[in-house]
Amino acid sequence: MDVFRLDTVAPDRAERSPCSVACPLGVDQRTYHHLIRADRLEDALDELRLNHPMPAITGRVCPHPCETECTRQQIDTAVNINALEQFLGDRLLAAGPPPAPDTSGGGRVAVIGSGPAGLAAAYFLALAGHRPTVFEKDEHPGGLLRSAVPAFRLPDGVLDAQLEYYRGLGVEFRAGLRVGDDLTLEDLRAEGFEVFIAATGASAALGLVVPGAEAEGIVGAMDFLTSVKSGELREVDGNVVVVGGGSVALDAARTAVRLGAAHVDVVCLEMLEPGLKDSMLALNEEIEDAMAEGCIIHPSKGVGSFKLEDGRVTAVSCVECLSVRDEDGRFSPEYGDCSMPLEIPAATVILAIGQAADARLVPAAFAVDARGLILCDELTREVAPGLFAAGDAVSGPATVVEALAAGRRAALTAGRCLAGDDLAADLGEQQERTADLPEVKRSARAVDRMTEAERVDREVVPPDRRLPGFDQTVLPLGDREALTEADRCLTCGSVSTIAYLDDCQVCRLCQHYCPTKAIAVSEGALLGSLHSWGVGMLQDAGGGAR
Repeated sequence: MDVFRLDTVAPDRAERSPCSVACPLGVDQRTYHHLIRADRLEDALDELRLNHPMPAITGRVCPHPCETECTRQQIDTAVNINALEQFLGDRLLAAGPPPAPDTSGGGRVAVIGSGPAGLAAAYFLALAGHRPTVFEKDEHPGGLLRSAVPAFRLPDGVLDAQLEYYRGLGVEFRAGLRVGDDLTLEDLRAEGFEVFIAATGASAALGLVVPGAEAEGIVGAMDFLTSVKSGELREVDGNVVVVGGGSVALDAARTAVRLGAAHVDVVCLEMLEPGLKDSMLALNEEIEDAMAEGCIIHPSKGVGSFKLEDGRVTAVSCVECLSVRDEDGRFSPEYGDCSMPLEIPAATVILAIGQAADARLVPAAFAVDARGLILCDELTREVAPGLFAAGDAVSGPATVVEALAAGRRAALTAGRCLAGDDLAADLGEQQERTADLPEVKRSARAVDRMTEAERVDREVVPPDRRLPGFDQTVLPLGDREALTEADRCLTCGSVSTIAYLDDCQVCRLCQHYCPTKAIAVSEGALLGSLHSWGVGMLQDAGGGAR
């Protein structure tokens, strides 16, 4: 009779869904999934807009830890949360920003660095009614999102549209200025800036300490990708060997394929099999795409030395890697002797073994440690009164979504600083994760089982159509596909409430057919009701109302 309505917020229960707990940003996926399937797309956009600064971008580059924890896997496969995020993110950009907030009571904040952490800080500051200005040392803002992420994963037009969205909210960008050299903090204070957030990133390449490591032809992955994005490098000759097993390594390998490399090999310490302690850090789909485009992956191999001729690299000599991480997950590789020595010819070697912070980019007022990382309070991100820091410049290399979460925290505490409030209030509180599905859902009886539904995946452009260009290889979901996939969400932790009591016929069919016996219809005195019935909720074995 269309009496019940789903309440995804359920404030009386204060439980977060597993996907939300796994998301560094804590995005409330269950709410906007429900709004999509209820044909309330505008409400879904509003819900995501308030909590996520760039869903169109993370929908393309995020490793989506939310899907790893998705309860739907207890039935069939995880909800395609990443694709739904991109679906809404693209629509947010197409719709444009909401009216700019009133900034008459806000303060001026200088954000140093326009990578994900800096952009997130500026976004949340703008939403809170402040006036952020983002300073970028390069000619165009975007940080590594612009300079290093290949266009086949993140088209330049998407980033440009995202930056215009921020401008519409009142965020100002000043590019081509390096704070600390071209401008000092005192210069900015004289302009009226009251609070400063350093988000200078971690873009310095790490090298290998092995024989031949200084040879010509060996480059860092970030330098390689940046030179390609800038148009400085347009083709690659001969064989290319990429060293590394993460997303950046495969971005470099797939880019080398598109630039005409004769052959591309990827050498990595990790194992190729997913789900193990020593598995490659790149996503399965990234590995599959790289292999489909012709890259050859050599797992469980490290670099023993580089072979040289006239000072230029000619080959990579590999050693066997027995273990990458110790039992606590710390990087601690152990090597052995290859039973079959492997030497890979190479005209170019691209090192993608990680990045480090560059202390030269950090203004002098921000203290750094021996590794160049900014020292700040772990909870509040405060460096000193009026100074805050966020992102990879604090933590070291992290994912885009982790940098966004750090930027949001810095924006929150910077705003409190401007208001004279307690910086640490309520920051350490943890919300409880909602319980798993009741055991009855996994029983053999058909009436007790949740209906299985095939996951809707985004279309992937076939390899023969994506090479050698840099066009986007993973296409977004359409409206009907998004609706179908959102309908697979279990909205974990939500509750159903009677929204239209006068429509209830008190037939008790909901009680009779409920597969978990969670509903009890009881007689009650409801003044003004024609039927005088009330509805209560039973507790399941785990103590939660279902």
